[in-house]
Amino acid sequence: MAFIYKRKNSPFWWINYRNPVTGKRELKSTGCRIGSGPDKRRAEEIEAEKTLAERQAPAAAIGKWDSWVTDFIKEQVSGRTSERYLSAWRTLRMFLDETKIICPRDVTYQNCSTYLKWRADADHKNGKYNAGKNTAILEFKIFRWIMREAVKRGYCQGNPAREVVVKRAPRKIFPDLSDAKLKEIFDAIQTEPEPDRTQFKHSFAVALLHGVRLNETNVNPLQDVNLTSEMPTIRFFQKGGRERIKPLHPQLFKFFKTLQDDKAKQTYPMDTFPDGRLKWGGRWTKFFVRHGIKSTEPNACFHSLRVTVENVLREAGIPKEIREAYLSHEHGNQDVNARYDRIKTREMRICHEPLKRSWLE
Repeated sequence: MAFIYKRKNSPFWWINYRNPVTGKRELKSTGCRIGSGPDKRRAEEIEAEKTLAERQAPAAAIGKWDSWVTDFIKEQVSGRTSERYLSAWRTLRMFLDETKIICPRDVTYQNCSTYLKWRADADHKNGKYNAGKNTAILEFKIFRWIMREAVKRGYCQGNPAREVVVKRAPRKIFPDLSDAKLKEIFDAIQTEPEPDRTQFKHSFAVALLHGVRLNETNVNPLQDVNLTSEMPTIRFFQKGGRERIKPLHPQLFKFFKTLQDDKAKQTYPMDTFPDGRLKWGGRWTKFFVRHGIKSTEPNACFHSLRVTVENVLREAGIPKEIREAYLSHEHGNQDVNARYDRIKTREMRICHEPLKRSWLE
């Protein structure tokens, strides 16, 4: 909607309006003098003309998805969160294309209410795979967020996605894995062809000894691993954009020393991934299926390693606050102690011995 306003040091009325061709906001002098009755009326006529032109503009010209959504996501979120949002947007974009929704003003409640069903149906020809309910709900919530921004920008009058009620399915309970099962996984990795073997082996080792998430296993050995200090450390870039430094597990010292000597900038090569990093979790799932891990542990996945680390440390009697620091299980200031406790990096070294595996060399 167009509107006129006064601008500092200008004798004329200015107008803020959306260009009906580009869909972008523009500022322009009306040439009508402030303080003149006829000029004020003429400025109001221009305001009305611009508003009418905006409302009559083709829908495709106002807020077309490709003209703003990707940039908006990159501006609002960063790091791996940005990657997850952009991945969700690519799937949402498929849905919008299939349903011929070319801009926010075309979105209806009926469109939104069909998304979860659409997402559950696989269509491999178009690169779409069926997803679990909670994944689909997360994507839909991202769409709600995008539509809320579209309303703020004036691309549509309301947000129909807000009216659709979605309820999460119960979360899967990931199992902790026995030592025998961990050894079975490690042995199966040795049978994989390269470069898969290196990617699986290195990510497995870092996760098993530090309990980090899959995307957090790939660090820069030259920048994120310090082997020269009295207490070697490793830096992880974790969920929510957090940067955390942990004492490096002794079993990884030789491993990272080799990588540093080779001037490697990654724990394992990511540029060989045919589907990009965001398919990395799927490759691990296929690995578990291929080697029969899923047949005995149906809910097993890479995140089970993080669950395993937590339970190994708990059974070893490691204090809860140290376990949480080592695993970056931070839940905010829930009690008085949380506001005063400061777990030092050196204190976390007591987590190393229980996690040691003789066969992980």
